[in-house]
Amino acid sequence: MSISYLITLYNKEAFIGPVMDAVLAEHAETGGEVIVYDDVSTDRSVKIAQQSIAAHPGQASAVQIVRGTVNGGLGFATNELVKRAAFPYTHLVDADDILVPGSNAAMLRLMKENNLGHIFGNMADAGVNDHGLESQRYEQCFILHNALRVILRHTVAGPSPSIYVTEELRKCFPLPPWVRYTQDFPIGMRMANRGVRIGYVKETVAIRPRYTGDNLSTSLAAMFAEMTRDVVHDADSLKLADLRYVTRRHARRAAKYLRRRGQNPLNFRDRLDLWRGQNLSLIAPRQACVEWLGRTAALLERERYVVVTEPTA
Repeated sequence: MSISYLITLYNKEAFIGPVMDAVLAEHAETGGEVIVYDDVSTDRSVKIAQQSIAAHPGQASAVQIVRGTVNGGLGFATNELVKRAAFPYTHLVDADDILVPGSNAAMLRLMKENNLGHIFGNMADAGVNDHGLESQRYEQCFILHNALRVILRHTVAGPSPSIYVTEELRKCFPLPPWVRYTQDFPIGMRMANRGVRIGYVKETVAIRPRYTGDNLSTSLAAMFAEMTRDVVHDADSLKLADLRYVTRRHARRAAKYLRRRGQNPLNFRDRLDLWRGQNLSLIAPRQACVEWLGRTAALLERERYVVVTEPTA
């Protein structure tokens, strides 16, 4: 089977031990390699990862930890990992998400049966509907029709619940240097835009921690801004109809966020820019869409980012 399990690691000492144990359990079933890229952690993350590897001596030769020299961020770390992937399939794993036992072998079987370049499953919060996951059957794979529109609308298919054909994944790289929160969005957008056949299963294949205060994705304004910049970066490769759609989509998302959580009052020009993005993008030329997307991102970037966490109890 042979999967390259690629883990981006930065200050995740509270999570990396169980994550490594789960990845190594999947590796024992599928074969391949495990590569951890440490983005200059300042806590005990690397030491804990090394302890997990030592607890699985039979797999130690297939595991490597790459130590970065500068903190380059999630996009940089992911770029470095994908360069190193040596096996036909790749699983990008966040350093705080637990893989469900047996999920990789099952999804890989469905990938081959359905000739997919990318497959993904569901995620669940720890302690919420995560009982009996080891007995899931993985009997059916659903094909994602009009995949680009689905991803532009819903941002489905995060890294931890996904497996990619390595050759197809590499064609989506490198990620832009500013990617620190949302590597799933540009990867999914590029996969779908290239016409890669994408499928999904309804089973839960990864568990995220309930307490997310240390997660990169806690800043909603930063996430939305970064996703908007991702679209601007790839605008020339998108069909005009899709660019118009996503311009409207991101303007609506920004307007909703700024009304409900915005820290900075919107002036007349701000409101006009968002109105144009939502209403005039239906008939706008490509350059106008790019400009409105840029203004939408700028409005989100000026926010004092609101960190949203779940209670610990």
